[in-house]
This record gives sequence, C-alpha cells and structure tokens, in this order.
Amino acid sequence: MLVTLCVWLGIGVGVVGAVPSLSPAAVAMGLSGVATGVINTYGISWLQRRTDPAMQGRVMSLVMLASMGLTPVAYAASGAIADVNITLLFLLAGGMMFLCGVGAAASGSVRSLR
Repeated sequence: MLVTLCVWLGIGVGVVGAVPSLSPAAVAMGLSGVATGVINTYGISWLQRRTDPAMQGRVMSLVMLASMGLTPVAYAASGAIADVNITLLFLLAGGMMFLCGVGAAASGSVRSLR
C-alpha cells in the first residue's frame, strides 16, 4: 500500500507542474494530500511495529531528520530549481517520487515486506 501511495503522490505532484490552471492543480494537490495523510499515519505506525523497541528512538530520530531536519536543504534546492523553471520543479519532484515507488514495486524484497 505504501509503495502504491508513493507512486500516486509522485503522479499528483507531477500533474501540478503540467496543468495550466489553479483548479486542476488544487484537485491534484488535494488527492496527493490524502496519500500524504495515509503515509504519515500508517507508514510511521508500520515502521514502529517492525522496529525493535530498544531501537525505536534511534529509528524515529532518523525519520525526523529526513522529514524535518533536511527541510531547509530541500527548500534551498527547490528555490534554485524554481528560479530556473517552476514546471521543472514539480516535474522533477513528482518524477523522483514516482521512480522511487516504481523501483520499490520492482524489488522483490520490498514486495515481501508485510
């Protein structure tokens, strides 16, 4: 389910860069927001269930570093790309998420996780 939502989120973000007006972009971001909400709730609980209780603090600190601590770096990179072309920013971001999801779906070891 998480891999499917990653692909869905990538498509949604990529669509935002390709649509010509606000209304379809808002719909795409709304649908992407649903996927983000599911990933944030189910994904974190899935990760905590699979982690040894003695390691949960360390694992969650890495998750927080990746999701919050690197935000300023991501903002700087996004700003630099947006200065070049805003459509490129959304297409790159959506494409990276999409490719990560497709790569995960193609991996037998990822598909075997439950």
